[in-house]
Amino acid sequence: MNISKSTLKNWKRLNSDSAAKLRSGANKSSSKKRIYPVEYIRNSASLTLARHIVSVCGKMNIAREDAVFTLAVKYLDYCGILQKKSVQTVLSEYDFSVCGAFDDIVFPQDEFDTLGFIYQCLLSEGEKNASGAYYTAPDIVLSMMEKSDFSQVNSFFDPCCGSGAFLLAFPAADPNMLRGCDRDPLAVLIAKVNLLCKYREFDFIPNIFCCDYLKNTRSCGLIGKFDLIVTNPPWGAVKSGTKKSEDSFSLFFRKAVRELSPGGRVDFLLPESVLHVKTHSSLRRFMAEECTIEMVRRHPGNFTGVMTGYVDITVSNRKQNGSFLFCDGSSGRLIPHDELKKSRNYEFNFVGAQDKLIIDKMKQAGKYDLSRSIFALGIVTGNNKNKVKTEQLPGMEPVFTGKDVNAYRMKEPSHFLEFAPQNFQQCASEEVYRSKEKLIYRFVSKNLLFALDTSGTLSLNSANVLIPDIPGMSTATVMAFLNSAVLNFYYNCISHDLKVLKSRLIQLPFPEISPEQDRQISALTASVTAQSKTELQKLTASCYGLSDSELEYITSATI
Repeated sequence: MNISKSTLKNWKRLNSDSAAKLRSGANKSSSKKRIYPVEYIRNSASLTLARHIVSVCGKMNIAREDAVFTLAVKYLDYCGILQKKSVQTVLSEYDFSVCGAFDDIVFPQDEFDTLGFIYQCLLSEGEKNASGAYYTAPDIVLSMMEKSDFSQVNSFFDPCCGSGAFLLAFPAADPNMLRGCDRDPLAVLIAKVNLLCKYREFDFIPNIFCCDYLKNTRSCGLIGKFDLIVTNPPWGAVKSGTKKSEDSFSLFFRKAVRELSPGGRVDFLLPESVLHVKTHSSLRRFMAEECTIEMVRRHPGNFTGVMTGYVDITVSNRKQNGSFLFCDGSSGRLIPHDELKKSRNYEFNFVGAQDKLIIDKMKQAGKYDLSRSIFALGIVTGNNKNKVKTEQLPGMEPVFTGKDVNAYRMKEPSHFLEFAPQNFQQCASEEVYRSKEKLIYRFVSKNLLFALDTSGTLSLNSANVLIPDIPGMSTATVMAFLNSAVLNFYYNCISHDLKVLKSRLIQLPFPEISPEQDRQISALTASVTAQSKTELQKLTASCYGLSDSELEYITSATI
C-alpha cells in the first residue's frame, strides 16, 4: 500500500479497516472518484461524449484497454487513414479487442485531443494521483510552445508525452523530427494515433515509445541529443539513489538537461511549490548553477483535482546573459542570475523594486519572530464523516473549522465532536486546545487570518493553533500584527502557497514596541470596526517605520 509508516501505525492503533480508509476521499491515491478535466476541452459535446462512454463501459463491463483501442480505431477511420499500411502496423502492436458498443458515437470536430480527454475521464482520481496523469490543458501547451523559435529546432522530445499534447503542438515539417515516451501503454497508443491523424499525408511510424524515461531508454530507441525538450512530468516523491527521496519531476528535469544538444532548451511545467519550498532547493540550485535560466512564468488557476498552482520554467545550456525573465500574470521583470544565487535556499520569491525596499525596511525593524512560540495542528480525526457532526449529540462539544476563522474574531462553531484523542489520527496535547488564550488561524488561505479564542474550544486541522511568544506583545497585539496589511504584504511577498505553513510564519519579522503601543494596539482589537481597523493599520505600519505613502502602497497591493 502506498501509505506512510506513521499513517499505517495510526490505523492499526485505531483498529480500523485500512482498505476502507484507502477508499475514503481523504486518500486520493485510492479514490474511485471520476474526474472530468474540462480545462482540456473546447466543446461541451466532448464532455457529453466522455460521460456516455464512461457510463457504457461501466454498464457493459468493458475493459478500459478495449474501450480505448476501439475508440482509436474509430478515430483513425474517421480521419480516413485506417487502411494505411503504417496505421495497420501500429495497431498490430496491441492485443486488444474492438467492441461494438461505440458504433454510434460522433467525434467533435474542433477538439485538440478528443481521445486523450476521454482516456483521462476513464481513469479514477486514485489512478491519476498515483501516476501523475494530469494532462496539460491545450492553452497552457500552446503558451509554452510559442516561446520557442522552431526554425532553430531539428529535434523535439517529450519524455512524459501522455496522449501527445506537446507533440501535437509542435509544427514539425516532418513527423520524424518528433520523439516521445511514456510508461502508460494506452497513452502511448493515443499519442501515436494522434500523430498519425495530424500527419496523415506522411507514411510513417510515430517515434513514440512505451518506457520509463528515468530508466534505460536506449532499449526503446531513444538515443541522441535533442534541441528542444518540453513536458509536464509526473509530480510526486520517489526513491532516488542514495537520497531518501526526491520529487520525480526533479529527476526528469536533471536528465532532460543532460540530453540537450548544444544550445538546446528545456521547458518543464512544474508545481508552484518548486519556486520556494525548501524541499526543492537542490533543484533550484541545479537550475541556477548548472543551467542558464531563461524564463520563469507563474500561471493562474490549477488542474482539475489538484490544489497547487503551477509554473513553467525554461532553461538552456547556452552562456548566461546576466538575467532571466520572471513573469507573474500579465507583469514581468528581468531578474539577475546573481540575485537568485543570493536568495535564501535559491528561492524564486522575487518582488518589484518598491516591494523590496519595504521588505528590507521591515526586516531591519524586525527584532523578534515566532520561532519560540507554540504551534499546534488542529485535530485530524481520520474520519470526519463519522466523527464530526453538525448537531451536538450527547458527549460532544463544539469544534472550530477553518471556515469559522475570520480576522480577529471566530464565528460561532457549527460542528461538534467527542474529544477522544485515542480515536484520532493526530492530535496535539489537550492543554494547547484548552489554553485560556490562543490564536487560531485558517490553514488553507492565501492571506493571514488569525482570531483570538479564550473559550478553550477545540479545532480541526483546517484551523490550526498558535500560542505566541513575542517579547513585549500581548496575544491580542500579535494577532493585530498578523492580520495587518503590512505583515500580509510581507507574507505574500515570501509565499505563494495556498496553505499557511509554520515555516513561513516564523520568517515574519516583529518589531520591538513600547508598553504603551502594546496597550493601544491590544485595546483596538477588543471591538474591531472600520475605524479601528484603519487605526490598527497605521499603528502597525508605524512600528516598522513605514510612511503613510508606503502604507498606502501596501494597502493597494494587498488583496
